[in-house]
Amino acid sequence: MWNYFTGSSGFETPYGSYPFKDSALTVADGKVFAATNEHSPSTPFFHGWKLHAIDIATGQGVWNFSYLGLAPIIADGYAIALNYFDNQIYCFGVGPSETTVTASPKITSAGSSVMIEGTVTDQSPGATGVPAISDDSMSAWMEYVYEQREIPATATGVKVLLTAIDSNGGVENIGTVTTDMGGMFKKMWTPQTAGEYTIVATFEGSDSYGGSFAETAVGVTTAPAASVTATPTQVPPTQAPTTPAPTVTTSPSPVAPPEKGTDTALYVGLSAVIIIAVIAAVALLLRRRKKQISPFYFRG
Repeated sequence: MWNYFTGSSGFETPYGSYPFKDSALTVADGKVFAATNEHSPSTPFFHGWKLHAIDIATGQGVWNFSYLGLAPIIADGYAIALNYFDNQIYCFGVGPSETTVTASPKITSAGSSVMIEGTVTDQSPGATGVPAISDDSMSAWMEYVYEQREIPATATGVKVLLTAIDSNGGVENIGTVTTDMGGMFKKMWTPQTAGEYTIVATFEGSDSYGGSFAETAVGVTTAPAASVTATPTQVPPTQAPTTPAPTVTTSPSPVAPPEKGTDTALYVGLSAVIIIAVIAAVALLLRRRKKQISPFYFRG
C-alpha cells in the first residue's frame, strides 16, 4: 500500500540507509512504531538509528526520535522502550501541560489597554517546566530536551485562546496567540465597558500534550469625562480718559524800555569803555608772555 524510506546513511552504514530490524514493529493508535536496528550492532553505534512513528493509513512519518533498540511495548496509551544509546528507559506518550496567565494593570478604565501574558509548559516527569512546543517541532525538540542535541532554532510554540467573561456571563473573544520558544504568550486588550472581568487562557492540547487553562481578573472603571477648559476671552483693559494737559504759552519777557529821561549815549559810552579794558588786558598778557620767552631769541 505504501513505502517508507528512512533516508540515506551515506558512508555511516554499509547498507546505504538505516534498515528496520526484522520483527521490530509494534502497531497501535493507527500508527506503526518501527525501530531501525540490526542483529548485532557494532560499536561505536551508527549515529542515525531512530524509532519511527508512521501513519498506518498513509505511510507518512508522524515523528521520529534518536534511538537504538527494539520496538516499544505499548499499553494504556504509552510506549515503553530501552534506548541503547544511553541505557535509559523512555516512555512515549501525551504529556500533561500547565498554563498560566496574568494581566496588568489590575484596575484600568474603559478604553485603556491591558497587557495579558502567560506561559504554557510541559509537566512530564522528565521535563517539568520546559516550554510546550508544536507537534511539527516535537522530534527535534525532544532530542534537545532528553538527548543533549542542539536546540532547534525554528521550533514553534502552541496556540492559546484568550477570552474575557464579564460579570453578567457575557463572553468576549480576545484572540488566539502562539507561544514562543520560551513558552510565553502576550496580547494587548482594550475593554470598552466598565465591570469585573475574568480573563481565561485556554490551551486545548495537541497530539503531544494534554490541555490546560488558567484564569486571572481585571477590574474596569468608567472612563473619566473629558474636561473642556474654556480659554478666557482677552478683554483689553479699559483706559481712563486722558485729560489733556492745559497748554501753557510762555511769552518772552518784555524788555523794559529805558526809563524816560535816560540818556542813550550813556549806554554807548559804557560799552566802549568795557571793550577798551578787554583789549588792554589781552595786550598786557601778551607782553608778559614775550618777556618769558625772550631769552631764547637771537639778536642779529
